[in-house]
Amino acid sequence: MASQGRFATPPTEYPNLYSYAYHFDATLYGRFLRGIALSRGARSTEGRIVKVKRRADGGVDQLKLEDGRVVAGDLFIDCSGFVSLLLDRALEEPFFDFSRWLPVDRA
Repeated sequence: MASQGRFATPPTEYPNLYSYAYHFDATLYGRFLRGIALSRGARSTEGRIVKVKRRADGGVDQLKLEDGRVVAGDLFIDCSGFVSLLLDRALEEPFFDFSRWLPVDRA
């Protein structure tokens, strides 16, 4: 939007404060991004994660799925929403509350 000059700018009296947010349909946007990724060579593997194997440095090395498949990789993106299977449960990353700096603090 910004590159096409269609992005709303913040009010001039508060140039660093946006008092609005945009809402995108997560399902539609996910399908859109998936299509782009698959067209560029990404592979999609779906399944229920039952175990996460970590590397020595603490990152994710492999995921074991409920059907027995093992998915190894260099980059895992946690798309599990508020459940946060990888970041919260497996990696035990602490939650940082940024609501004091974010005027829009709801999903």
